[in-house]
Amino acid sequence: MNSKQRRGKKTKQQTDVEQKQLGLTDLVGQNLEAIVAYQLRTEQDLDHHQHVIEAITKNVGRPRFLYLVLLIVVLWIGVQGLLASFGRASFDPAPFSWLQGLISLSGLLVATMVLITQNRQAKQTEHRRHLDLQVSLLVEQRSRK
Repeated sequence: MNSKQRRGKKTKQQTDVEQKQLGLTDLVGQNLEAIVAYQLRTEQDLDHHQHVIEAITKNVGRPRFLYLVLLIVVLWIGVQGLLASFGRASFDPAPFSWLQGLISLSGLLVATMVLITQNRQAKQTEHRRHLDLQVSLLVEQRSRK
């Protein structure tokens, strides 16, 4: 047998290695599909309140929310100043106790919503770690065969 024929023919060992790789590829594809299906299922299983909380939490974490809060505070103080300059009664005179109360309440609500979101994400992360462990064990078993 010449060298071209030897290169053209695969040894049994090469064929076995390729089959193992294909098996691992199939296994990885199945596990990726399972992970995507799990992710979709968990998103669909969320109740309305959780969706609202996560939407708020998502928006609170953006710079636009910071600018909105700053704008509201500046407008609140500006309106108080304008009312005082026109001799009108202010609805929240300095030191702006109503504004402070609203900011404190919103801070409490945002912190609670962030914790709720983080708890759900921690549960998802734990489930993903468990899936990752299962995949690793399966891959190890397949590679030993």
